[in-house]
Amino acid sequence: MRECRAEFNGDVAVATFEMSQELKYLDLAELRPANPFLLGDEGAVPEERRDPDVVAAVNPLVQSLVATQFLGELGRELSVPTRPGENQIEYVPTQYLCEFVKSLGVGGIRYKSSLRQTGWNLVLFDPNLARQVSDVRHFHITDLSLTYEEIPSA
Repeated sequence: MRECRAEFNGDVAVATFEMSQELKYLDLAELRPANPFLLGDEGAVPEERRDPDVVAAVNPLVQSLVATQFLGELGRELSVPTRPGENQIEYVPTQYLCEFVKSLGVGGIRYKSSLRQTGWNLVLFDPNLARQVSDVRHFHITDLSLTYEEIPSA
């Protein structure tokens, strides 16, 4: 209910699904770069000290970090809450990238929840990959609870 951003006096339908086959998905919730301590590029090493064999080995690591940063940003964009009536044009780049991932033969994308620290979401590109295993249950939202803490004045 939290992930669909239920509103007071709103209605939510919930059901349980299982994968009908093994899913090949892009996991943006658990990104791990090839070498998280490599922060520079070959330009950080003076030219006279560059070993061509070392530079050749470092370049794929730099490329891997750039790709990891890009995928991390895609995961963050997927986690941004959307609300009815918002400008949908802002989501075109994310939709385009998802279509690209789908065209590579990937069945879905897993990404972190923006509402629950340990939560995650799974987008299926083909809904036939999952089957419903419980009846749909309907809920009416009668109350919303907030937790908060005061921000100290500067």
